[in-house]
Amino acid sequence: MKKFSLFFIIFCVQPAFAQNDSWCDTLNASIIFPQEKLCEIVKKASRRFNEKYCHEALANIIYSKEISCMNQCREFIAVNGLLYLWNPGSKVRKRYFDDRGRLDHEFLPITTMRSSPWAAADDVELEESSIHSPSLLTGFSNHPFVPDNIMNFKRMIEMHSPINKYQITNFKYFFVHSTNEFICIEFETRDECFPNQCKLYGKGRMTLRSDNYSVVQIELVDFQETFCCYLYRMGIFPLATRHRLVVQYQEDEKGVILPGDICLEVEWPGELEARVNESHYAVKRNSRRQPYKVGLCERQYVHFVRLERPTIGRKEIRNNLSYANGFYTFFLAKYDSSYWNTISMPWLNMTKIRRDLQINGETLHQQAVRQDGNGMYYTSFFEELDIEKAHKSYVRKKNKLKMLCSNIMTE
Repeated sequence: MKKFSLFFIIFCVQPAFAQNDSWCDTLNASIIFPQEKLCEIVKKASRRFNEKYCHEALANIIYSKEISCMNQCREFIAVNGLLYLWNPGSKVRKRYFDDRGRLDHEFLPITTMRSSPWAAADDVELEESSIHSPSLLTGFSNHPFVPDNIMNFKRMIEMHSPINKYQITNFKYFFVHSTNEFICIEFETRDECFPNQCKLYGKGRMTLRSDNYSVVQIELVDFQETFCCYLYRMGIFPLATRHRLVVQYQEDEKGVILPGDICLEVEWPGELEARVNESHYAVKRNSRRQPYKVGLCERQYVHFVRLERPTIGRKEIRNNLSYANGFYTFFLAKYDSSYWNTISMPWLNMTKIRRDLQINGETLHQQAVRQDGNGMYYTSFFEELDIEKAHKSYVRKKNKLKMLCSNIMTE
C-alpha cells in the first residue's frame, strides 16, 4: 500500500491554524490559469475518486481527542479500535438527516486511554455542570444538530466538496503550484450556490497526484456547512470559531482509493468574544464553559494504523458492530497499558500531554487506570443505557470480531 508520508509529516508538524494567514496571500498571488483547464483537472480527479473509491474497508485505527485551555492540555482521550467503512454512493442529499449514507461507518473500541475530566489543581473533583454547561451554544440559532463525530465531516467533504462530481460547478478554482508528484488547487464556493445547491461554504485546498489526478488530501479552513449543521435561518453567517479540517486519502497496490488520516482543529480565540452572539455560526459545541476566556482549543484525530478491504462479509461484520457506535461508547473498552506504552502517536505531543495532565501527583497512566471503574462519561447522553447489559454485549462482540479480524488488529 502506498503511503503519502511527505504530506503526513508536513501535516503533523504544522501548528494549529498556522496556514490561515498565508492562504489569502497565496490566493491573491496565484498564477492566472484558465478556469476551463482547472475544471477539467478537477473533473478528472472527481471521476477517478468516484470510480476508484473503495466500496468497503476495514481498519485498525486510533482516535484521539485533546482539549486544551490556555495552551495547557486539560483532557485527553485516545481509543484504539476496529473501524468498518462502506461507500454508500455520491448522490447528493440535502442534509445529514436525509442521507442514508450518514451511517457509513461502524466502530468497535478495543482499548481506551483517558484522563480524568473532573480533576482540578486544588485536589477537588469538579462537578460535570461546572465544566460542560451551560453551553455557549444554548442560545445559538446555528449549531451542529448531530453528535460530535469527526466521521460526519469526512462524509460532508465527500458529498459537498469538488471531489463529488455533482458539486464541481458550485466552486471557483485557483492554481497554486505543481511538481512532478503533486498538483495543488484551491477552491472557493460560489456565493449564489450556498446553501441551496451546495451545503459547504468557504475556501479549501485539494492536493492531487500529478500522474493520475488521484485525490491525496482535502483541506478546509474556517468553513460553514449545512449538511450536519441545522440552520434555523439560511445565509452566510459570521464565525464563532476558527477551525481547520483535513481529510487524507491513499491508494493500494491495485489503485483503489482508501481513506487516510482525518484531523479537525477548533479554536475559540479571545478576540472573537466581544463580537460573538446567537447569530454566529459554530462548527461544534464547546466542551468547556466560557471558551473564549479560557482559550479553548480542541483537536480530534483519526489515524489509520492498518487498513485493508475486508475478506469477510458485510453482514457478519455489522452484526458484531451494530450495538452502538463506539465513538460514543468508548468507555466500555478497558485501559491496556501494554498497548499504550508501546504505540507511537507522532501526531500528538505526548510528552507535553503527560506533563500537563499530571495533577495532584496523579499521572495520566494512573488516571486512565482509575477511569476504568468510572462507568459513564457524559451521563446525560446515556440515561437509558443499561451499563451491565451493554458491557456483556460489547465483550461478546469484541471477542468475535478480534477473532474474525485478527490480521488487521496487529500492527
